[in-house]
Amino acid sequence: DEAGNKLWEARYGGNKEDRMWGLEQTTDGGFILGGQSYSDISGEKTDTSRGHSDYWVVKVDENGIKQWDKTYGGDSTDILNVLIQTKDGGYMLGGWSRSSGWTSVDSTGEKSDTIRGDYDWWIVKVDTAGVVEWEQSYGGDDTEQLSDIVQKPDGSYIIAGGTDSNISGEVTEPSRGARDYWVLHIDSIGNILREFRYGGNDFDDLNRIILTRDSGYLLAGSSLTLTPSGDKTDPGYGSFDWWVLKIDTLGTIEWQQTFGGSGLENIYSLGQNSVDHYMLGGFTGSIDGTLADNPTKGDNDYWMVYLDPDGNRLWDERYG
Repeated sequence: DEAGNKLWEARYGGNKEDRMWGLEQTTDGGFILGGQSYSDISGEKTDTSRGHSDYWVVKVDENGIKQWDKTYGGDSTDILNVLIQTKDGGYMLGGWSRSSGWTSVDSTGEKSDTIRGDYDWWIVKVDTAGVVEWEQSYGGDDTEQLSDIVQKPDGSYIIAGGTDSNISGEVTEPSRGARDYWVLHIDSIGNILREFRYGGNDFDDLNRIILTRDSGYLLAGSSLTLTPSGDKTDPGYGSFDWWVLKIDTLGTIEWQQTFGGSGLENIYSLGQNSVDHYMLGGFTGSIDGTLADNPTKGDNDYWMVYLDPDGNRLWDERYG
């Protein structure tokens, strides 16, 4: 309840390992849960396994009582890590897949595209009852991992994550380094409208993206790029730092900032308030760099950073 007292708890699973990676409250007051499942029919799971692991989605009411569950997958590993309710009341599911699709002799399930490289992004649009309306894969000749999905007011989608691929498949921009931020703007049925790619000469992995009030985007993830290179203009502080970019609707970088120290940082949450300031949330293991005036509480701490509309840090706080 509003004071943090537990009202109920519920548990969902089959006869093998099941991991939930995404949860959202739905417009009917219930919840949609999603993740990966290795289970066959058993427990709360009513569909057979398609391959190694599958997308598994469970819809429950406001009291946690299951209303339906659905399995989606191909002949290999499919990992669902983000899901949102869409404006039409259905759901968009996103993650990454190494299943080969229906063209494989042994393939079964919902995935129709052949694999581009190691892992590809795989998104599945379903209706209010979990019935597949369409599905689409995106990727290149190496590994792609999807981290976030946002629906725009016009019904199109922003899907975002990381790519290790060079130009190939749906990847049309060259690699900057080991991994780059990769963002696709797709229409309401999965056709690519725009592609954005950003990175330095090392490993840069995009975790979150939000739509900003000026119709642009704020991107944030972890960066191992220490020397300014590619699209990254700031030096790194050591290990992984937060790397935050503000871009306009066409993908032009308006500003960028790097936050961190010689320890390990990662970022998991973004928000913008009514006066266009930004809140960033994640963790830090540093005591130097941009953390020099904010002493550690222990090993790793929660870390919040508050920015003005131009990306300047107004304050930060750590908890632990």
